Amino acid sequence: MTLLFDHIIYFSEDPAAMKTQYYKEGFHTVTGGTHDVWGTHNTLLHCGLSYIEFLGIKNRQTFESYNDSSVDYTLMSSIYKENYRIGMHNFALRTTDIDALSMSLVTEGFEVDGPHKFNRQKEDDKIVSWKLLFVKDNKTNVPMPFIIDWGMSDDERLENLKKTNVLGDNGELVEIKNAVSSKSDAMRVFKRAFHLKKMNEETLILGNVKLTFSEALQENQALIMKDGQTFVL
Repeated sequence: MTLLFDHIIYFSEDPAAMKTQYYKEGFHTVTGGTHDVWGTHNTLLHCGLSYIEFLGIKNRQTFESYNDSSVDYTLMSSIYKENYRIGMHNFALRTTDIDALSMSLVTEGFEVDGPHKFNRQKEDDKIVSWKLLFVKDNKTNVPMPFIIDWGMSDDERLENLKKTNVLGDNGELVEIKNAVSSKSDAMRVFKRAFHLKKMNEETLILGNVKLTFSEALQENQALIMKDGQTFVL
């Protein structure tokens, strides 16, 4: 089963301002839309199929109601539990068979919630849909990514993004640095969960993206290579 890096969430008080900021820095950025069930909205910076999601709250009551539940490991949980900290939070891995992956994770001893169907309304009122699976390891405090299934092949999705002017010359997202309290725990848990190839004692391989675990970081980072330069978000 192939797993690839999909996107990482950057929480912002003003996603539109983030869109403008990175546009001025030479990146192609677009407005995403609204997530009514979460009370959120977003703007996007795509590097091919991988992207940075600048996420903000549109309806605080809806957002807090969604997070006030028994499941404390959804994609919004870290934002809620960390008192709306501005910056990078959780990230998603992409699959085309989320049901099979869910069964595999349960077999390996992980707790899962989902898959659940979600959607987002775009500026042109069109609806984008996907499925999400949330994962928790009850044996450690290693923060786990969530899983996304877009319900189509990568080639189909790439063609859709081209047609809607989402893609631009933004370079390549080459590495995600994951802030953890224990590199060894994180490496062990991620290998058990997702059967990823090991590059060295702190890095796993997700297609063309390196997933590096760091005990020195306070929050996750995304590294983009563009025009011979490395940009750290």
